[in-house]
Amino acid sequence: MAWPGWIEELRARFLADEASAFLVHGQVTDDVWDVDGQTLDAVGVLVRFLRPTRPVIGILRPHPPPSRLEFAAFTDRAKFENLVRVYEAVEGRTDHLDEQDPEHALGRIWRALSTTGTDQAYVVTGADRIAPGHRKRVEPIPGAPDLFSWPRHATLRKSNNVMVFLVEDPATVRVELREAATSIEARLPDPDTEPEPEPESSTPPSAA
Repeated sequence: MAWPGWIEELRARFLADEASAFLVHGQVTDDVWDVDGQTLDAVGVLVRFLRPTRPVIGILRPHPPPSRLEFAAFTDRAKFENLVRVYEAVEGRTDHLDEQDPEHALGRIWRALSTTGTDQAYVVTGADRIAPGHRKRVEPIPGAPDLFSWPRHATLRKSNNVMVFLVEDPATVRVELREAATSIEARLPDPDTEPEPEPESSTPPSAA
């Protein structure tokens, strides 16, 4: 299966242990990516790519409000809830987090990421809504470290988990997130100057 170039870059950089958190920018909202005969948006491509290796794939959509934490499949949601329950039992947390609040949704994601044993991936659309570049203050995430520390935090870096933040224009995101996460441009190839990628083996990707 032939993947878009930005997916190949993400895979290569993850497998090289360069990063576990990525800021993918450019063509991330429209259905412009051809994968195995289907035209998908960036979220659809990521879900298709990550599905063979990640039993839990969550998609946080902070806009339009209220925010929504969706999952690639019903079973993903069930596994996610189990991970969160385990964390809360071990840590003695009883505070309720409402996923309709994007910071609370991120707090629940952090609880799941902090529970080992299940490979996970999370995609955050509209990263400029979470960490807008024009705001001096970013809302804290309940029970979790500062968002800008996530990309280098041991909870992510010492796991097989992946975080992907999506935004059309990286300049609209706080510079701290741009510097902490690994930036990758999702750009359609120019048919006049760039050759079509050769189809790959149908073997599912082993990681990322």
